Amino acid sequence: TIKDGSTYKRWYMGQDATGSRIFYATSANGLVWTKYDNTVPAASDTTSTNGRIPFGTAGKGDSAGVANHVVIKDGSTYKMWYGGYNGTNWRIFYATSPDGLTWTKYNNTIPAVSNTTSTDGRIPLGTDGAGDDYGTYLGSVVKEGNTYKMWYRGYDSVNVRVFHATSPDGLTWTKYDNTI
Repeated sequence: TIKDGSTYKRWYMGQDATGSRIFYATSANGLVWTKYDNTVPAASDTTSTNGRIPFGTAGKGDSAGVANHVVIKDGSTYKMWYGGYNGTNWRIFYATSPDGLTWTKYNNTIPAVSNTTSTDGRIPLGTDGAGDDYGTYLGSVVKEGNTYKMWYRGYDSVNVRVFHATSPDGLTWTKYDNTI
């Protein structure tokens, strides 16, 4: 949830029998919320509407679920890092919007495994034996000066731990230390 001018804006996870997606609601006081459009959006690897983030198409990193997201407004751009599920693993992906309603996924292909850097706003799985070798889930993102800082949850199929990554632009992330 963010406060933009006099309006509270919330992107929230909604789930049905097929999986979770992200939807949008607004409030004048932070107490009474109005859902914008909670109809299930068609799968898309590019642009979505009405504040919603849909599944990606078959073979993409978010083809079976979308959840666990953070939105910040950076200048006039809304930036969202969200969890995408491909039916096996969760990973972190990225989308932007000029208005909080029309979102464009930056790159929802499954990123290469890495213990160090990533691209296109994504946080990939770590290598075998790393604390995030089975899943990466979003925690929080803040922009401090010219540095984006992310605290994310890494899953090794047994335990969940909090890890840290930084980025100069919100796109290229460097994992600080993903060892157990």
